[in-house]
Amino acid sequence: RIYKFGPTSIKQNMIFVGYVNQTNDKGCFIRLSFNCVARCSHRELSEKPLLNANGTFFANRLVVGRVLNVKPDGKIDVTLKESAVKFGYELEDTQLKTGLIMKGRVAGFTRTSAIVALMGCKFNGILKPEDVNTEGKSID
Repeated sequence: RIYKFGPTSIKQNMIFVGYVNQTNDKGCFIRLSFNCVARCSHRELSEKPLLNANGTFFANRLVVGRVLNVKPDGKIDVTLKESAVKFGYELEDTQLKTGLIMKGRVAGFTRTSAIVALMGCKFNGILKPEDVNTEGKSID
């Protein structure tokens, strides 16, 4: 059987297989079918910081991703992050609140702070040394 995969059949959180159509400094476009193209922003390409997105996500490369959002005008936002493809995003922006305890991984750092990729959601946080409470706790 042949199933036609068009823009109207794509739903949020669907996993897809597609081909990279074009890559630039802001991200890449992925061809999902003959008449359907999705957009992946630069921060959604990988968990690790990419120095050369054009070299990693070259034209016609086969990729697996997850649909983040389907806008009313038909534009599709996707992610290629391995953790999002495997597990999905459990936490939406409406569920974030002050004092919420989360796990994270340091994605980058500067002289004064660390950028932390929060697990279970698509957001990053900034961690400053004065925000860390180490009284009786170990930091992994």
